[in-house]
Amino acid sequence: MTESLDITRRSQNQLLWIIVFVIISFLAYIFFQLEDTHTALEIETALHDERKASEQKYKTLSEELHEANELKELFLDIVSHDLKTLQVSF
Repeated sequence: MTESLDITRRSQNQLLWIIVFVIISFLAYIFFQLEDTHTALEIETALHDERKASEQKYKTLSEELHEANELKELFLDIVSHDLKTLQVSF
């Protein structure tokens, strides 16, 4: 009788250790999944910040190009006016 109780207790202990192992394994899996998700969010945030900085850079360059084109047109108007004035005086 005592021997069968010992076998039952050992079986229960083994089962308990298996359950503990499964729970710890599951918690480790969840932890690593959360870590991967956190890393993915960090990468996504960095890419978003890079894209915003790039957009701002190209917006600034576009504005500078627009200003340069306006100055070029103004300069050409002034030069063509001066050339017309010179032709009229000759």
